[in-house]
Amino acid sequence: MRKPWGSTKPLKARVGLKTKTTLKSHKPMRKVGKVGKANIAARKKIGELAEANKLTTCELGPVLLSYGINVCLYNFTLAPAHRHKRAWYKGDAEKLAAIEQWVCACVDCHDAIEHNAELTEAVFVKLRGKE
Repeated sequence: MRKPWGSTKPLKARVGLKTKTTLKSHKPMRKVGKVGKANIAARKKIGELAEANKLTTCELGPVLLSYGINVCLYNFTLAPAHRHKRAWYKGDAEKLAAIEQWVCACVDCHDAIEHNAELTEAVFVKLRGKE
């Protein structure tokens, strides 16, 4: 007879069951390299610059709205959006943290410019000027 909670085996038969899974061996994390250290240093500088310039809202929202893209979250999930892909900076913390190289953006606005190089450059020229 089937039990109301779904098991067909009696309680005595279920007591000694063990799982056959094994835990994967833990591998130590790789050490932070030159580029990783530069990214950490740049992120710290970007945080200081954002605080000093009182950047608490998305800078891309109004600019993208002028291009007909209305996705801005205003001040939710803010992070720096860079002018170029990370590989372009090659671990140079000074370039990465320079105010001309990034804007404060919400995730949705960042996604809107992420894979469109022309739009990204147009937005940066409007906000930060030519490189």
